[in-house]
Amino acid sequence: MRKIDAVWELENIGSRVLEIVVDTEDVFQESDFNNISPDYDYIVVKVPTNKTDFNWFLGENGYTMIESQLKMSINIRDIDYDNCYVRRIMPFVRFDKVESENCLKEILDRISPTMFITDRISLDPYYGPEVGCKRYQTYIRNSFLNKRLELFSIGFKEQVVGFTMLNINDDVCLGELGGIFSDVSIPGLGCLTVLAPLLYYSRISKNVNAIFSANISSNNIPVIKVYNYLNFHIENMKYVFVKHFKE
Repeated sequence: MRKIDAVWELENIGSRVLEIVVDTEDVFQESDFNNISPDYDYIVVKVPTNKTDFNWFLGENGYTMIESQLKMSINIRDIDYDNCYVRRIMPFVRFDKVESENCLKEILDRISPTMFITDRISLDPYYGPEVGCKRYQTYIRNSFLNKRLELFSIGFKEQVVGFTMLNINDDVCLGELGGIFSDVSIPGLGCLTVLAPLLYYSRISKNVNAIFSANISSNNIPVIKVYNYLNFHIENMKYVFVKHFKE
């Protein structure tokens, strides 16, 4: 069991956060939860499936299950480019790498609280959509400035309609975050949240055995349907419990 002092969340949401990650081989011991520092405001516990002893304990001790996290994956070679939606939309999609802080600001200014309403921070009455929005804006800004991830704007025909953030190497492309801006009125672009990273990676890489993966919330049923539509499979799943320690 790993305990992570999520110091970055103090800037993101104004709380001291402890993240506890339970691994498949971990054996439940109540003592692991008895020595948590009183300085933490918010505890997040991620539990793999079939670890019901952890689930019962957490439920009986003030932790609330707020979502399941699903890791979705697909081999690049399995993308169905003959899919009618993919074939229709692909010629009109473009990607521009965000290189300057001015371009970064243009992306951040268009991210609104309604973009991520299924996020656990947005759904938590202690925080809400405004804090959830700020958290993502801060995460994007810091990841860009630290050069940890690659940020791209998504263009459709003549408009910039969204963004995607990727962690790219030869064998795996991880979709860290992405979305379509709330002020975009073009119907039918929701699939681009999932499809854009696939299209981008397939254009830059000849490695047909590469894997694209992304973590999504069980609260976001429309996006789960898109992943299913595009033939992704569920690689693993974790239950996410949360608890507030300070009012």
